[in-house]
Amino acid sequence: MTNWTHLIRFRAVEDGQVHLGQLVDTSRDVGIDCLNGVEVKAFLINGDVFNGTVTQNIFTVDHVRYKQIPNTHERLIKIFAKLLSPVSREQCNYIRCLGLNYRDHAETLGVKAIYNGQTVQDGNTKNMIFSVRKQISSLSRGTTLEAGTVVLTGTPAGIGYFHNPRVSLEAGSQIEIQIEKIGTLVNEVKYDVI
Repeated sequence: MTNWTHLIRFRAVEDGQVHLGQLVDTSRDVGIDCLNGVEVKAFLINGDVFNGTVTQNIFTVDHVRYKQIPNTHERLIKIFAKLLSPVSREQCNYIRCLGLNYRDHAETLGVKAIYNGQTVQDGNTKNMIFSVRKQISSLSRGTTLEAGTVVLTGTPAGIGYFHNPRVSLEAGSQIEIQIEKIGTLVNEVKYDVI
């Protein structure tokens, strides 16, 4: 059994390596702090997501890097290093998707999508048609959910396609996903051409 409560996976300033950590200040929103350049400290976790133990060793999240822009000599852009997914790609063998499964009335943890500073979705985890317990039970029927399985639960009301005018994610835009009491995930929208 783990003893962490606020897990992050990050690259440390001290050694440049990727580590698991427990936030030192668990009252902060680490996603917003990294976006705003606020120093984030974490207690090092020995072990992995599933059996890690929090140590007293404190590391700093390396969240600012600079990158040379191609075809220029002096121009550097600031890259905010990512807080990494708590479960690495190697640890995640399965992704289960449940689709659109939220009701309309909010009661528990707020869930928001903020696109370029504008709230475009505002829902609540209590609005899910099926509780997390029910979802896990259903998905594990006839199979075993391996440690590290990611469960995607769909989206709350407010899908951009149904807005007037329609909202779609554009390259270079910023999307924030906030879950009350958990934190904020901030990403720049990028399109890959295959």
